[in-house]
Amino acid sequence: PVLAHPSTLRLPDRELEDVIIDLKERGLRGIETLNTSKTTSEQQAFYTDIARRHGLMTTSGTDFHNFPNYTDIGVENNVSDEFLGKVGGRR
Repeated sequence: PVLAHPSTLRLPDRELEDVIIDLKERGLRGIETLNTSKTTSEQQAFYTDIARRHGLMTTSGTDFHNFPNYTDIGVENNVSDEFLGKVGGRR
């Protein structure tokens, strides 16, 4: 399980991190750190830092709002490539 669009929760940074820690204890495995329509560069850096400090995977474009229009997972960027490498996926 991955937390998609963490910015849409509209939580202060410390509170969001507390929620992520709680979710990790319940099985969370990753955080969507990059979403071009919902994530600023500052947010991306913050989410990436949280993920690394708490041993979570980072994702980008791995939730499927438009299925079946898209058949490939992720988008072409290093966040998706790293995620796919960890889970053994391919484009």
